[in-house]
Amino acid sequence: NDTYQKEILDFKEPTLKETKAWQALSTHLRMLIPEKRDILQAARLLAEMAARNHLMDVSIKMPTRSASSPSIKQIAGNETSPAKKEAFQNLKIHSFSMEMSFISSLQDGLAFMDEIATNQKRLLQFEVVDIVKDFPFIRTKVVLRFYYGGKLNVKE
Repeated sequence: NDTYQKEILDFKEPTLKETKAWQALSTHLRMLIPEKRDILQAARLLAEMAARNHLMDVSIKMPTRSASSPSIKQIAGNETSPAKKEAFQNLKIHSFSMEMSFISSLQDGLAFMDEIATNQKRLLQFEVVDIVKDFPFIRTKVVLRFYYGGKLNVKE
């Protein structure tokens, strides 16, 4: 009891600066993770990136295979523990996959994938990347996971 009473008495109200920082972070998260599942907006984002990177024979569709459960998989570095799907369930974040195939030069294809990996408009991740040489270009097929929904109020 004494420990809890001491913790309660030592509790400090968040400062105005902290509250504003939390609000800014919540707003940023809501921009990266839209509230609703909007497949057209996701396809439009991919099409705009494809046009900027001069991709040819672009096809964007929903994958026919069943989507795996959402989790963040690490592909490089020392740590090997993926984020648990309970974190997505607790935050009520959902996801859907989209499949995209295109033909391009190696340089344009890598620039496109780099733009997706460093995308600041929307949180998404690669699930599958399949690159096949198709002289003189390369044929690439990617499956991307888009996230939406969630309780994204940092203050809560």
